[in-house]
Amino acid sequence: MSFLISVGIIWLIAAVTPGPNLFVILGSATTSNRSFALMTALGIGLGTLIWGVAGWLGISALFAAAPTLYILLKFVGAAYLIWMGAKMIWAARKPMNWSQGAQNPRVKSRKRAFFRGLTTNLANPKTAVFVTSLFAAALPENYVWSDGALSVLIMVSISLFWYSLMAFTFTTRVMSQALAKAKRGLTAFAGTVFVGFGIRLVASE
Repeated sequence: MSFLISVGIIWLIAAVTPGPNLFVILGSATTSNRSFALMTALGIGLGTLIWGVAGWLGISALFAAAPTLYILLKFVGAAYLIWMGAKMIWAARKPMNWSQGAQNPRVKSRKRAFFRGLTTNLANPKTAVFVTSLFAAALPENYVWSDGALSVLIMVSISLFWYSLMAFTFTTRVMSQALAKAKRGLTAFAGTVFVGFGIRLVASE
């Protein structure tokens, strides 16, 4: 069960770290209303499900076809986590420009809000690499299908919870600016944790 905890922690940190998904939630929350923002969060959740299943099945096929590549992929995943963490720590030196989120045009329908969340999630190519690295790093070599399914369920649940919480909370410009003030410390903390996970992965057997 320790790998499920690892998946949950890493995905939670990834979700709460400001990025395109948070920008699109804030765009819906500040230019439309709470119901539109919640539909955007639901679209992000579906995107997480798609990325999660793709990453899970891709890793399963790789292990089945070439088990000897498990160790190599494990180190590649660790290197990516360390690189991403270092990049976050470096990015924390700069203030966030929240005007990116505020400049989104008004969402005119809940269906459009849903697809905006979905496409924003799917359009980020880093997500595919990250999910693959996460599964390679967290799943044991002899895992069963239910382990992967539970991992995907955890990822989707965390995404839905966090972005729904953002939709409920950040419905005013004042609240979004409050989050912006905490961005640098949050990003630096997230980067440190990612580096820690990567080092732990390299050191593990």
